[in-house]
Amino acid sequence: MSKIPPQLRIWILSIGLLAASVAAIVIAPGGPAALRDSPWWLAIILVAGFALAERAAFHIEHHCEAVTVTIAEIPTLYALVFLDLRVAIIVRVLGAVGQIWFERRPPLMKTVFNAALFAFETAIAALIIRAVISSDESSVVALVAIGVVAVTVGSICSSILVGAAIGQFEGGFLRRASIELTTTWSLSVLYASIAGLVLVPALETLLLAPFALMPLVVFWLYLRRQTAISQQLNDVRDLHGFAGRVAGEVDLDRISRVAVTEAAQLLRATDCSLFVMGENGFVPLAVHGGHIELPSSLIPVTGELDAESADGDETAPRGQLLADGSCVAPLVADRRPVGVLAVRGRLGVSQRFDADDLDRLQTLADQLAATVARGLLHRKLEREAHQDSLTGLANRRTFERHLESMPIPPGSIAFVIMLDLDRFKEVNDTLGHAAGDELLIGVAERLQGVVTGNDLLARFAGDEYAITGTRLSLDEIDRLARDCIEALGQRYGIGGLEIVVNASGGVAVDDGTSDPAARTLTMLRHADIAMYHAKQHHLGHEFYRSEIDRRTPARLSMLADLRVALDHGRLHQHFQPKLDLATGLVCGAEVLARWNHPTRGAISPADFVAVAEQSGLIRRLTDDVLDGTVRALVRLDIAGHPIGLSMNISPHDLLDELLVDRIARRLDQHAVDPGRLTLEITEGTLLYDSPRTRANIARLNEMGVHLSIDDFGTGYSSLQYLRQLPVSELKIDKSFIFDLTGESRDETIVRSTIDLGHNLGLRVVAEGVETDDVADRLRELGCDTAQGYGISRPVPLGRMIEWLDARRPSRPAALLAFDAPTVAAPGGLLLPALPGDASGRS
Repeated sequence: MSKIPPQLRIWILSIGLLAASVAAIVIAPGGPAALRDSPWWLAIILVAGFALAERAAFHIEHHCEAVTVTIAEIPTLYALVFLDLRVAIIVRVLGAVGQIWFERRPPLMKTVFNAALFAFETAIAALIIRAVISSDESSVVALVAIGVVAVTVGSICSSILVGAAIGQFEGGFLRRASIELTTTWSLSVLYASIAGLVLVPALETLLLAPFALMPLVVFWLYLRRQTAISQQLNDVRDLHGFAGRVAGEVDLDRISRVAVTEAAQLLRATDCSLFVMGENGFVPLAVHGGHIELPSSLIPVTGELDAESADGDETAPRGQLLADGSCVAPLVADRRPVGVLAVRGRLGVSQRFDADDLDRLQTLADQLAATVARGLLHRKLEREAHQDSLTGLANRRTFERHLESMPIPPGSIAFVIMLDLDRFKEVNDTLGHAAGDELLIGVAERLQGVVTGNDLLARFAGDEYAITGTRLSLDEIDRLARDCIEALGQRYGIGGLEIVVNASGGVAVDDGTSDPAARTLTMLRHADIAMYHAKQHHLGHEFYRSEIDRRTPARLSMLADLRVALDHGRLHQHFQPKLDLATGLVCGAEVLARWNHPTRGAISPADFVAVAEQSGLIRRLTDDVLDGTVRALVRLDIAGHPIGLSMNISPHDLLDELLVDRIARRLDQHAVDPGRLTLEITEGTLLYDSPRTRANIARLNEMGVHLSIDDFGTGYSSLQYLRQLPVSELKIDKSFIFDLTGESRDETIVRSTIDLGHNLGLRVVAEGVETDDVADRLRELGCDTAQGYGISRPVPLGRMIEWLDARRPSRPAALLAFDAPTVAAPGGLLLPALPGDASGRS
């Protein structure tokens, strides 16, 4: 039976009811003849009476169900008493079904079912009456009493059958039948009793029937009016209750769930849908029952309504009754359509929505509009709070929450990959911010193509992105980071141009044993440190290691100690001589900053210089070294050794507009020739190409200060910079010098660098010279100057002056002659090495 379609079941039920009605006519005790005689025109009056009863029927809410209030029991009881049973059934069907069809035009299936239902209700009541009353000689009391019982039973049977029919479509046959029985039996008894009272005068003579009906009609009209007023008050109460339940909400999902549920209940609809404004029209937000298709041409989907329309002008979008039986109403807030509320499937007797339903739906929509608009705004703000507005990716807040709550399966490794674009500022400055935004969106799309579904990709700020997730091994994490870097390094089509923007990445991992909150902060910090280390050293990507962490608690305390050391002059300088390989003369020395900490001992310049750069103390540190260098130049001049000195400066110094003035003031104060001062900058500093940097270099050159490129060959530099900038010296990094006489390719690199420097008119200095063999080979390759432990370790100025005095040549024109066969010291050193510190250079 469950496989039979519900429509077919209704047809079967209708045929069964008609068959039962025919059978009742056949088996009726005493035959179908009327119980009381009546004129022929009574049948016509009763047809009109059934039609009027259906027309005058109204509905009330009873236990959340729509209950029909009708006076059809009066003509029914008259027909059962005064008409032939066959005529009574025909009259009932013609009057009631004719009125229903004329008013509502129901489908054929419903029309046949209603006809069968009315026929069966009349037939079952007739059987009960004729089973007890067998002749027209029965008493009035007995006839009225049994008539009331018969009509009541017929009405109850009819209600149960209606519930059964509805249950075929909505399910729950027993539940529907139970609801119909409990909500109609008492009303059926009341209606039947009233019909019995109206029947009593007519049993004496039909002429008294109108007098019996007149009070009833007046009472009926009064009851209908009061019921309408009561229903309106209930509707107002329900609407205010609806508004109160959604007015205080900002969660759009909760607003929509409450709205569709209560709207369906208030309008007694099977289906209800709430649509909100999307980018391309209205999109469904919540559905109660079945989904309703919304015509795209229903109301304007974009634009702003004029003030008159918004204030209720008839041109404003209002609700509509659609051809498919659904009812829709627009939600308008601040003169803009923000949504549509739609219902379908009217429950109850009417089965179709009418103008009153439409007004009620529009009132609900008006009450809901401001709340939905507020919910949409709240959702937008929530999305912006958790999402990057440009790329649609998660933002930092969402990323951190996800990382903190992310489960790490046993045997897996959690990771954070931080990615930062190189030279993104150039794209913004050259092509504009619109092109920069287009690039950022392109980066997000490429990264989304690399990560897996379980990974979270976020954009933090600017050109910084982050990925987190879990993998089974470090190799998988390394492969992911490498794939990201490679994907971002491909060409981008921006503004009609093809550009290449590389990226740097930092990776931090965790095995899941640490506290989640601490893990989040630690992994983000470690990934950030690794990323900047990779960017600084052009490594592509780098895993976090404690060796590269310059933000440890020890370094924080070092910052405070460095500030104190600078305040009290506790930093000092050591000097490492340079030797002219062609003449054997000491031609200069490099000034190296030294710091002996009272508890930590000697601190590497690489450590405290980095702390100074990160904290803003680099200017004070540079000034401290510059003061020592200028004073050393004066002492060397007084001691008869007018050699030049070189010192390192930071890229941050070259960005300082006052750098040249700071140097010039000290040189002028001590009357030192600017040509004796050389400033060494690392090769990577050339990448800080800015008008301020170029201006400082040009002014230093005009003043006579020399510029040297330190650690040449270990970083990125442009030969164009070497050609354009007033550089006077190249220093080959010691990593190429250590194995110069071995089988490595270092000699080829050194030879090429020397040739390059000479072709550009630059002196070439080799660092890290420790043996005679290396010095001899450098001399053969044409290198100008050597520096390293083979000549001297860095020593205080006084000891270097003593060393120079002890080796002063007899010829006044020379400071110290180089003659390897005669001055070579044991161990093969170029000169007798002066003991000094073993610290690295700054």
